[in-house]
Amino acid sequence: MHDHLTGHEHKAPQLFQISAAPYQKPHDHHTQFLVGLDVGSTTVKATVVDAATDQILWQDYQRHETKQPEKALEFLRRMEAETGINRHNTRMFMTGSGGGGIAEQIGAKFVQEVTAVSLAVEKLHPEVYSVIELGGQDAKIIVFKDDDETGRKKKIPSMNDKCAGGTGAVIDKINAKLKIPTAELALQGYHGIKLHKVAGKCGVLPRLISTACRRSERLLTSSWPRSSRQSCCRT
Repeated sequence: MHDHLTGHEHKAPQLFQISAAPYQKPHDHHTQFLVGLDVGSTTVKATVVDAATDQILWQDYQRHETKQPEKALEFLRRMEAETGINRHNTRMFMTGSGGGGIAEQIGAKFVQEVTAVSLAVEKLHPEVYSVIELGGQDAKIIVFKDDDETGRKKKIPSMNDKCAGGTGAVIDKINAKLKIPTAELALQGYHGIKLHKVAGKCGVLPRLISTACRRSERLLTSSWPRSSRQSCCRT
């Protein structure tokens, strides 16, 4: 894969090329792998799936530290080296806030993230009728309703992209003050934890919570959605 950057010849087919020219699907293409690449506001997630069996062959999830293209390129190189994907045997789909521009450069099909989540839920969890997805800097809610006329489900999405309150970025900031180790952060419980009343209308103000509270109480109180905060986000 590195050879297309250095100019040396390489016999193996390349997965992608950095070029301003429109990508064209090779005539001898045979889909063996499906790749999903999510370039979000704070992280990059990717998976390689066997097209015939839907078996997950490779997956990873890393922070990109504001370097979306660089981290996406690193993932592509690793996927090519470790699974053998290339432009002759792979179909690639991209989503996320940083996926649009990158998709054009590597011949991937861009799928809006709410659509991507909806498609995945309909296929993998058809019994589910509501989804809440907290991203790095926004929150999405998708409600599914049965359509008696078509026999299919209607999707009613709602997205809050005006305020990062309660999302991954805010949890990161809160945890930076609480200093909870990353390994313990995902184990913080919700049941039986006291929620302290916060006299504020924004996710920024919970930092004023007394340091006398337990760390788990402060984390949950600060990140928990509140109706006042939702009102603030709509303005």
